[in-house]
Amino acid sequence: MLVYTHEHMTIAYLGPSGTYSELAAQQLNRGSAIPMPTIPAVFQAVADGKAALGVVPLENLIHGPVTETLDTFYRFADAIRIVDMRMVDVVHALGCLKPNTPIHRIFSKDVALQQCGHYLDAHYPAALRVAASSTAQAVSLIAEQKLTDAAAIARTATLCEAGFTILAENIGDVAHNRTRFAVIARDDAQSIPTGRDSTLLVIHPHSDRVGLLRDILHIISDRHGINLCNIHSRPDTQGGVRFYIEVEGHRDDHELSACLTDIEALLHGTGIRVAIFGSYPRISFAPSHIQTIGIIGGTGRMGQWLKSLFEKEGCRVLIAGRKTELTPEQCAERSDAVLINVPITETHNTIARIAPHMRKGTLLVDNTSIKADPVRAMLEYAPQGVEVLGMHTVFGPSTPDLKDQNVVFVRTDRSGALADHWIAMFYKHGAHITLSSCEEHDKQMAFHQNLEHFTKAITAHILHTQFNGEDMDAFASPNSRETLRILHRMLGQDPELFGQIQQFNEQGPAMITAFAEMAAKVAKSIAKGDSKAFTNCLKL
Repeated sequence: MLVYTHEHMTIAYLGPSGTYSELAAQQLNRGSAIPMPTIPAVFQAVADGKAALGVVPLENLIHGPVTETLDTFYRFADAIRIVDMRMVDVVHALGCLKPNTPIHRIFSKDVALQQCGHYLDAHYPAALRVAASSTAQAVSLIAEQKLTDAAAIARTATLCEAGFTILAENIGDVAHNRTRFAVIARDDAQSIPTGRDSTLLVIHPHSDRVGLLRDILHIISDRHGINLCNIHSRPDTQGGVRFYIEVEGHRDDHELSACLTDIEALLHGTGIRVAIFGSYPRISFAPSHIQTIGIIGGTGRMGQWLKSLFEKEGCRVLIAGRKTELTPEQCAERSDAVLINVPITETHNTIARIAPHMRKGTLLVDNTSIKADPVRAMLEYAPQGVEVLGMHTVFGPSTPDLKDQNVVFVRTDRSGALADHWIAMFYKHGAHITLSSCEEHDKQMAFHQNLEHFTKAITAHILHTQFNGEDMDAFASPNSRETLRILHRMLGQDPELFGQIQQFNEQGPAMITAFAEMAAKVAKSIAKGDSKAFTNCLKL
């Protein structure tokens, strides 16, 4: 995010007046906007100091990067930086000066012509498509030259202001087209980290080298765990290519700064140019409908761990607990998604208390190691129109990150787009996602938690009552040493939590009973001097 030091400033944009670039410039709410005839002219105005800021189209939802902008960034790499980003909804219309006449030519910006290709193919397949420097300039050309056989693709407002008749509206290839616009400034401008930023850089190899791109991506993704937003290649007019790479993070962030240092070290002495075009707030083409997340029970270590994850995704996080000023009911009323993250003993009652306060079009999630009762409760108490999703993060708050960690989700008949977005946040950061039913989840947990904890608790009891722990290691095999390590780790955790899991998993007792019956059968066989029952268990 750029810190604006002056209330009134000049902003250059791709003109003439009436373009989508002007709409993006107007979003800045600063100073006066002046139109420029071309994208390079916007850059030049900023570089020369004639404008404090510039606004140029960077990427479209349908047709990807605006290559003219990328190429111009390379030319001005030493003088210009991206300092901010804006998103504009693009709704194309078709208009002409004189209705009821044949249309032989259609004028617009080249990318706009491409974005409306399906409509033009269906309705004006024989019309010549003529590229202009902008959508607004296409309208001006037709109006100034009084071209009665031509039509222009532009904003509806721009066409109407020029006195055109609207032939068709919303003619883009997709219903919700959008364009990202880069806000540029001179290289001494300061962009302040927001916590949800991206950085654009270019790497220009002057000669081919096998594995170069792989080595760079290894540094970004594997060594530093930085998410790659996109990558584009552009010809350098000399037979080579330039790689434009957008990554998550601000160049002043510790991890990204270290990553950029490692890339420069890899390429040192090779003559390969690395240029950073700037850091700016990250904006997605698919805007999140989850802007605010409330965590009920978020004051503990796991709640704080999840808070950090959600904030990385640009979400505002509200925390409600026993001692917070914000009440759980207020948290639910103010959030787009609510996460119930309380002890198992309190989960059902908390859901019953909080769910009725949620608005239609929001999401309710629980994070509990059992699923049958919490999901039933959410479906019962959440108002219709509230999505319901069960979740179990199968790890603790000492885990450094989500990479390769198991997260189980239980979708319900009331899980929709918000639930999809929630799951995607965990998938994005490397979690291993499993979709399950309540019954399958609780059966699995009856083995992985109930039975696992039960057998370890009994083993710990025997260890404490029959052995001197200090002598154990001298007799330990590799397998038993691993068992002792797990026992020591479990004994250092909250025994009440393990007890709650035994109490509330409806499938736990049957699993432990099956174990006890088999254990008794095998023990009886061994006591009689017959090990066959024992060896048969291992053969299975």
